[in-house]
Amino acid sequence: MGLLNKFIEKLKMNFSSTKKDNNSLLGTWVALSYAEKLYKNGVLVNEDELLYDKNQHFEIKFKKNDAFVQTEQTNELGKIEAGKNKRGGMYKITGQTVTLYYGSSFDEESTVVLSFEVSQNGQQLTTKNVYERKDVDDIFKHESTRIFNKK
Repeated sequence: MGLLNKFIEKLKMNFSSTKKDNNSLLGTWVALSYAEKLYKNGVLVNEDELLYDKNQHFEIKFKKNDAFVQTEQTNELGKIEAGKNKRGGMYKITGQTVTLYYGSSFDEESTVVLSFEVSQNGQQLTTKNVYERKDVDDIFKHESTRIFNKK
């Protein structure tokens, strides 16, 4: 158990040391829109855009302790209960990239890497996620952009 505690403390130190480089993400960000494109072998095969409103809500809160909480809520017409999904983990900022580590697992499947840009007035955040996946004969590329306002 002592070895695990040492590892966790070292991990916390590594996260904390990077936070001093850029604290522009601190606070709660409410999503305005989400756009994604899917390519197969370089050809656009799907494109989708979502504008958030009272029925679709997404926000992320970046905390000083290198933790984040992401909340997504969907209200379906005619239904009393809303679908709400809340998850979180740790984050690390390196330059204009933020890496989100969901849960307590630091494997590739629980990690999302986003490039980001905060507006000059600090009130708007744009994140971009781009990754490729190779199948037997195909290469799939996913690109997504989400725009947020500071709460």
